[in-house]
Amino acid sequence: MPGALQLVWTLSIGLAALSSVSMTVLIGARLIRQHRDHGLIERRKRLSSELLRYALSGGEESGGDMPVIPARTRHDRMVAIQTALDISAILDPEARARVSAVLRSASIDAWLRRRARRGPVPDRIAAIEAFQLFPGAETSRALDFAQISRSFRICIAALRARVETGEMPNLADVLRLTERPEGGRSLSLFKIVEACVRANPASALTLLQACSASPARIMVLKAAETVPTSTAPQ
Repeated sequence: MPGALQLVWTLSIGLAALSSVSMTVLIGARLIRQHRDHGLIERRKRLSSELLRYALSGGEESGGDMPVIPARTRHDRMVAIQTALDISAILDPEARARVSAVLRSASIDAWLRRRARRGPVPDRIAAIEAFQLFPGAETSRALDFAQISRSFRICIAALRARVETGEMPNLADVLRLTERPEGGRSLSLFKIVEACVRANPASALTLLQACSASPARIMVLKAAETVPTSTAPQ
């Protein structure tokens, strides 16, 4: 009996020690995470300030020199991309072009194009969504490739990116996606069709006349209901 009591006592002490160690590890991990999060916030503030200053002044304050942004790791690039996306929303086209030039100088656009071609679908979609920072021929070619993907989600991301970069997709190409199982009921696809109809009602009318009773025709007709009467296809 004394031996059994001794064993219980030893186990109790061991469990208490283990609990204490586990608590210490959790507290340490939390402190490290808080320090890392604080560091990330500070990095983004500093990068945002540098990009904004260059975008708005055209580099006059720095003698024309572009800010140098860290882009050695995936994390560095993602921080730069997200920061650029955040500030681009409040900039005019000329200032956005300067932000784009800074990121291009670090080859972030090329890195995004590589990520958009292969890898997990969520990663490819994230890369495509960031293409709005880099309007141009290379982005257009990358979107051409993404637009014929077997993944419906990647196709939608590519079409949406075209709209966001000011390169309206071809409505006929958009409507082909209604032939896919997800197409006829996709709100995202409808929004893209709606944007195409608003941008080019005449083209929508031509396609509408060529469409038989199909999901494509139904989608164009519904999109036309949101267009001003003077321009809507009849």
